[in-house]
Amino acid sequence: MQYLGINYEMKHAPKLDPTFIPFGVWKAAYLKGATKPLAIALERDKGRVSVHKTFIHGTPEMAEADYRYVERYVKFLLWSTGGFRVSICGCSELAQRLQKAYTPDGERQFDSMFFKQVYERELEVLRELVSGKTDAAIADTLCLSVTRVKQHIQHIREKTQFANRTELAVRARESGLVIGDYKPM
Repeated sequence: MQYLGINYEMKHAPKLDPTFIPFGVWKAAYLKGATKPLAIALERDKGRVSVHKTFIHGTPEMAEADYRYVERYVKFLLWSTGGFRVSICGCSELAQRLQKAYTPDGERQFDSMFFKQVYERELEVLRELVSGKTDAAIADTLCLSVTRVKQHIQHIREKTQFANRTELAVRARESGLVIGDYKPM
């Protein structure tokens, strides 16, 4: 199989979505020919910065594959780790394209808005909310008071302007923040 000039193999194609390409499978094939160093820095709360080193192809022919790889990697890092500022070192063209994507009018506008407004603890509460837990169960899981859980949910709703917790949970699921189906209480 081939995607953006990268040949990859899958043992089993998903029957319900035959066009689905598992990022991990494609990433492994993509990295085989990637030799140009690239660093992705992710700034989180309290000034914490994590740096993730990787490689890209860095050629005009592989520009789309490079972009897709880094864009997916950045999105994964943002949603799995949390953060609000991303820096790319090693390819200014790629950094500029990603910067444009993560603007209010870019292809990653939802992610951009969400991460500028929601931080780590609220993301943990949101993940538990989407799994269908009650406020009390979320509080128990995260060692918080029920009042604090309610405050986090209210803050997220205010920041994102979602009407209620159901809309918040559904939009978080649709955006890729959480994996699984929303299970209302």
